[in-house]
Amino acid sequence: MEQENLDAKMRRIEKLMSASIELMPSLGRRTKKPLPPSVLQAFEESHGIELPGDFKAYLLRFGDEAILPRVFQKKMLPMAEWTENGIYKCFRGELKKPFAYTGKKPLALEWDEEKDDYVHLTPLEGTLCLGSGGCDILWILVVQGPEKGKVWCFVPGAEKALMPTGLGFLEWCEEELKKENEETIRLRKLAET
Repeated sequence: MEQENLDAKMRRIEKLMSASIELMPSLGRRTKKPLPPSVLQAFEESHGIELPGDFKAYLLRFGDEAILPRVFQKKMLPMAEWTENGIYKCFRGELKKPFAYTGKKPLALEWDEEKDDYVHLTPLEGTLCLGSGGCDILWILVVQGPEKGKVWCFVPGAEKALMPTGLGFLEWCEEELKKENEETIRLRKLAET
């Protein structure tokens, strides 16, 4: 049953990606570069973690630079940048340590006025960076801890710097593809009037 559910989600995402390519043909050159299982296994072993199952299934089917609308250039970061991306790198900590936050509401991170920095200097431990949404907005996937498999948004310096989406990776991806396609259609209709 679980595999059927996963397959159905993947088919829906694939259809949404195809619709995105129809709406924005330049996206077509980014699809279908699956990662081999050996590459994922090597990544997991080198970091001492196990990636969330639905995320691995996505990578095995679509690859690490597949269409991801909410991020810069509308594609997921390449695997080599998951832990090394600019701003994210400043806050990441270790992948094998659990992400310390849970909940359904945006969270403020404790600030040390004297040091002019966060009290916990590595609030993104246990996460991977999926990509930047621009203006220091980072989309992260929790890979360790109680929120494993969930997507969060991190905006350093914001009053509420951590924002849970409440969605697992595939659900988030599907929602974002739907929103992007709907927005593209809306903007095209506006342009035609």
